Amino acid sequence: MTGSMGKSGLRAIFGLATIVAGFFLAGTAGSEERLPLDKGIYYEDGISCEAPGKALPLTWTGTAFLIQNAQCEPRNIVQSGNVFRYSEACLATRTTVSAASNNGVGVHATTMTIANRKAFTLERSIDGVAYEGRYHYCSMLK
Repeated sequence: MTGSMGKSGLRAIFGLATIVAGFFLAGTAGSEERLPLDKGIYYEDGISCEAPGKALPLTWTGTAFLIQNAQCEPRNIVQSGNVFRYSEACLATRTTVSAASNNGVGVHATTMTIANRKAFTLERSIDGVAYEGRYHYCSMLK
């Protein structure tokens, strides 16, 4: 016997700790299940990394895309080969800019075809308007 707690009490505590750890690790695995892209700044094809002018960068943080005044997080990712389909939940990062007509929050159906860790094609439908763009990697995050 250990203290006033018997072996069955210790087993119960270790069993509970194992269950809690399992839930924690399962949650961590799910949150780590992201798009296989290098973190960094991407521009649409045809835009020079060295002189992008006024082109807006699309920044992949490893968990979300940042563009202009919005942060968009892929959710419910479904993969088929190199094609990833997901809901993209976007939140306006400034109060003066709206990510959608719903108080700065928008959810968009998105399809991404990843050529490699540094190039992809993005297809979105935002408020019924289809958008497609091809992107290439330019630099790491600072």
